[in-house]
Amino acid sequence: MVFLQAVRLLVQIMAESIALALDFAKENNILFLSFAPHTTHTIQPLDIAVYGPFKLCFKQAICMFQKNLTGRIVNQVASDQNAISGFRSSGIWPYNPHIFSGADYAPASITGHPEHEYA
Repeated sequence: MVFLQAVRLLVQIMAESIALALDFAKENNILFLSFAPHTTHTIQPLDIAVYGPFKLCFKQAICMFQKNLTGRIVNQVASDQNAISGFRSSGIWPYNPHIFSGADYAPASITGHPEHEYA
């Protein structure tokens, strides 16, 4: 029941915010434009003119890199021992729920830099 009340409150806040935004836009002659659902990948200007070509060039550069260094780097890092070590050091296998202490999840603290010192 609490969850439904929280959702109802969130929807109410969003509706009020949208109403305020629409009122502000109307008063200031601002038009809202939106893209039709499920079409943004084909009609967003930056996706077409910038990000699409960038992704294509990046993909081609990665393919060329991989062809030129076939197996050299991957074989050095993607070893069985590295994979096993990753599972062991994260406590996944063998299972170790005590691999991390509370200090590992403590919030960040301010360092000893003079501009961060507080009296």
